[in-house]
Amino acid sequence: MDKAAPRGRRLPAGRKADLAAYVAEQGQVTVAELSEHFDVSIDTVRRDLDQLHREGALIRTHGGAVSATDGALRDRGLDVRLRVQVEEKEKIARSAFRDLYVFGGAVRTITQATTGPVTFAMAAGGRELDIRCDLALVAVGAVDESGYSTSNLGDATMMAEMIDRADRTAVLADSSKLGRRLFAQVAPLEGVDYLITDAAPPPPLTSALLQAGVSLVTP
Repeated sequence: MDKAAPRGRRLPAGRKADLAAYVAEQGQVTVAELSEHFDVSIDTVRRDLDQLHREGALIRTHGGAVSATDGALRDRGLDVRLRVQVEEKEKIARSAFRDLYVFGGAVRTITQATTGPVTFAMAAGGRELDIRCDLALVAVGAVDESGYSTSNLGDATMMAEMIDRADRTAVLADSSKLGRRLFAQVAPLEGVDYLITDAAPPPPLTSALLQAGVSLVTP
């Protein structure tokens, strides 16, 4: 077993580059896999991953790591999402803070989010209540000139329904999601009123938002 590394010790340049490249190629790996592949101890792999995570080269997870870029176009587990773009998401949340209501439906294990109809049933009689709101906050997976999208069809359906039931809609998306497009379309650009993000979008998207009448809100 390796001796504890001095605080601040840097990875050997060659192994550091090779490890980051291997994670990027595989998409998701475990500590055990990396230990065997690079013929180093489990403790060494853990230290290496911690350092590469701090540098933004990969995303550290419980028991391993995932690529910092590969997961951008598909669903990530909750443990990964909590460690991605943390400061940016906190800025967005402060800009968009409101009372929170959670709609029922099926819980998606990987994201720990519910997906289902935007309705509430009355306790007596089971009649559905019509839901309306002044402002809907919708977090999407991607925003480009064609509109807002996400990776799950059920999520997209629920988001689109909530947009229809709101007087105004604000889309929440950190800057890593801008300029991307995912499988399920939620709404065209002009379908919402605000885009709340942590940094200015690329010029083409900024121009498209302006033409669509969408107000850009950044910290």
